[in-house]
Parts: sequence; C-alpha cells; structure tokens
Amino acid sequence: MNNLYDNNLNDVSNIGNNLIDKKIFNEFRYDEYKKEMTYNSFDRQFLVNSKDRLWFGDIDKNTIKPGLEPYRYRFGINNNKTSGIYLQNKQKNISAIRITTVYISVNELDSLETGYTPPYIYVYIPELENRIETSNINRKFIFAVLTLDDNRLNGQLKYVNFLSANYYITNPIADLSNMTIEILNPLGIIYSDSKDNLKIKSMTVDSVDTPKSIILTLDKFVRRTQYNRGDIVIIKNYGINVTDTFTIFMNKQEGHFLKLNPSTDDFVDKLYIDIPKEVNTNGLYTTQAFFLDIVTNIKNNINPYATTEGSIINTTLQPVVIFEISKIEPKSKGLSKENITLI
Repeated sequence: MNNLYDNNLNDVSNIGNNLIDKKIFNEFRYDEYKKEMTYNSFDRQFLVNSKDRLWFGDIDKNTIKPGLEPYRYRFGINNNKTSGIYLQNKQKNISAIRITTVYISVNELDSLETGYTPPYIYVYIPELENRIETSNINRKFIFAVLTLDDNRLNGQLKYVNFLSANYYITNPIADLSNMTIEILNPLGIIYSDSKDNLKIKSMTVDSVDTPKSIILTLDKFVRRTQYNRGDIVIIKNYGINVTDTFTIFMNKQEGHFLKLNPSTDDFVDKLYIDIPKEVNTNGLYTTQAFFLDIVTNIKNNINPYATTEGSIINTTLQPVVIFEISKIEPKSKGLSKENITLI
C-alpha cells in the first residue's frame, strides 16, 4: 500500500500486509516531528505587593479569625485563590526566573532598633534550587542578593539585582504552581518581624460638637512610626453583622489617609482618619448626613459601632517585589501554545 487513503483497505488480498506504509507512518512519529520543532522565547514581568496576601482573617461565627499570612516580609505566590497572592494564569514552560527589584518603605527603618539602611538584602525562595552560597549559618542558600540603588526614592528604598548569577535556570523546563518569597536582612533573618494582624476594637469621634476625625482604637499598641500621617490604611471585615452606609465607607477599597495623632507618645493604640464628607449644592465641603446622625447618637451615649471590629493594614509600609520569568512556546507546524505543556 502506498498511502493512508487506499480504497481497498478491506480487500482480502491485504491480509498480513501493513495498512500504512512505514515511510508514511514515520512522518507522524513524535521523535521525527520533534527534530523539526522550534520555539519562541519571551519574558514576562510580575509585580507583587505584600498587601495582597491574606493578612486579614476570615469571619467564623461572627468572629474575625487571625490572618493566614500576617508576616509582612514573607508571602506566597500561587495559581489558586485559596491562599497567598494569586497569579491569574498558571505559568507554563518556564526556562528562567530572576528577581529584579525590591522596594521597601523608608518608614520601616524607623521601627527597627538600629535604624540603619542595609546596603544589601537577600531574597530567599525555598521551593527553588539556589545559586548563591553565603557564610551565613541562618540561610546557607540564598536565591538572590540585591544591592541598594538609591537611599531614598519617594519614600522607598530601592534594591536592584546587578548580578547576572542571580538568574535561576530551571532544568528541565517547568510549570510554576507556587513560590514563597522571604526578604531577609544582611544577618540572614527576615527583614522585619512586623505582623499585619492588627484589629480595630472600637470607634468614636474626636468631638461630638464639631467632629473632624474618626478615632479607631486598636487591640494593641504600635510604634508611632508604623502609622504616619499621610499613610494609606485599608480596613477589611469592618462590621461583621452590619452592612450599612457607614460600614461600606469604612471598608472602601481605596482605603483612608491617616491624620496626625495628637499624642506625642512613642507607642499609640489610636488611629485618626477623616469622617465621610461630600460637596453640597452650595459647593461647600460638609459632613455627610448619615454620619451626623451617628455623631448625634454618640452624643446621647448611643454608639452602635462602639465595639464593631475590623482588620486594618498600613499599605504604605508594604514591600513590593518585581520578578521576571523567561518562557518558551513551540512555533512548529501550527501547534497552539495553549495545547502544549512541555515536561
């Protein structure tokens, strides 16, 4: 037989013969096809912010549980929505990974005992084989070393990867399902053991006659430098049993600017944010009516939000990590990259 489409395939004379010519069959063998396979190589960059980890807890039986990932400088990245920082798509056919830049808030230094600016930092990724060995006994293997590029850049310390050796070349080509990132100081320990696990335990106002600020009392004291004037805080799960105009305002996605705390103590347990305001028909900036009703109740010793709980985080202090993934995709014989997984 000469081809795949012979009309006499069922003829008795073909008994014992090959139904497909071996030469034709070889054209469809993967080993032969693979020799002609070619690839495109491309890079993708990813920016992840530690504020996007699960720092706030779920609600169970009207109680806010502790956050699953409270540590500011340790966070996971994965391709599912159950934990960590979610990447929209599973990353396939990876040929290299590189940490390029890390941004750390200058304000974080004010909370450290030494207060000095580290000349370099480590990035530790336990899931990956690491290329750099150090004399540090705390972390023998380090994924990347980043050097301080600019001492102060709009309130951020910028650490960059100058060392090409910090590339991690995967072998064999792999899929990325999850990755843990820890940012370490030059001593090889986590840059700061700060936890974003603060809770709001009560709410009131600074004045019932001329209110200008909402006062949030926390469940513990924090350093004043950890919550500076102008920092942006985000509140989650405020008002477990209530969904009204005020709780919607408190939980708004864009967060709240912190106002100056009149206390001069080094440690504070109260944060000040703006009351809800609006521009009225006369063009004046006024307090929204629903909040005036709340203030009136507080003045009459009726505060329905006196013990309303919520979780709070200072987004200004969160480190940002930028990393790069090199990937390949087959470009042979019309194959679609979506249908191919290289192993």
